Amino acid sequence: MKKSAAVFSGIMIAAVILVVIHTAVEELAIVMRLSWEQRMLLLAVGLGLDILFTLDFVVRSYFALLHRRMGRYFFRERGWMDFLASIPLLVLTSGPAFLAAAAGTATVAGLGGVARVIEITKAIRTGRVLRLMRLHKLSPLPREQEGSAASRAGAPAAIAALAVVALIAGLLPIWFETGSLEERVEQRYATIARYVDEGNLTQPGGRDMLASLVAIESDLLIVQDGERRVYSRHSAEYYQRQLGPHDYLYLESGEVGVYFDIRGIHAAAAHANLTYLVMALAIALFARARRR
Repeated sequence: MKKSAAVFSGIMIAAVILVVIHTAVEELAIVMRLSWEQRMLLLAVGLGLDILFTLDFVVRSYFALLHRRMGRYFFRERGWMDFLASIPLLVLTSGPAFLAAAAGTATVAGLGGVARVIEITKAIRTGRVLRLMRLHKLSPLPREQEGSAASRAGAPAAIAALAVVALIAGLLPIWFETGSLEERVEQRYATIARYVDEGNLTQPGGRDMLASLVAIESDLLIVQDGERRVYSRHSAEYYQRQLGPHDYLYLESGEVGVYFDIRGIHAAAAHANLTYLVMALAIALFARARRR
């Protein structure tokens, strides 16, 4: 029994290390704009890891209930961190994101407002920083006689606080009117769509105006006038290969429809998540070094 427990513990520690690597690679994939096929593979790996950690929490909770020590597991042995880093991520982030990506649709479609859609998509991505709480498994609980309760809880509490602060920061634009990057992007995109609509693309002057906008606005991907595609920055093969359902937004103004590339906004969120990851790793490594 003890040998099986040791093997299981080793598997979970290896999974935590894989989570850290996967999180870093997934964020770098956004920054480096890897192909959609590659990012889809990373989504599948993330879903598998979230399922694994959800099963870990369920099994630990089952045995804790069986031995009437659920309170001890949940509070003293950091079970609440196991919970936050498993079930909510599976139900609210990796599960819906993978299913929507596999179906070729956006999980936040229909919520209205360009800024709102971008903010919620970014918040869903930022929610993945809760994975950092799994780092507490790399800092196992010492024996009761080894140090005070404060020293035992220090590093995990710091990691948990960092993850919660990062999550709140990602949700702030949704809770409050903050004049966020997303709102500025919405205003710019709406203005561009209106200019294109008012420019009368059937006339030479309208086509010249569109050419100027295309040169200035690198996020402008496709312009359609009714059923007719007037402009496309890339080939259809490029869009299929490089862009996922969350990588672009579509706006209409009159008879004109305009597609915009929003991967740059996702890259900004990825930079922030990488910063949180480095900070959490530094806390965990520092805590382990102190115990040696």
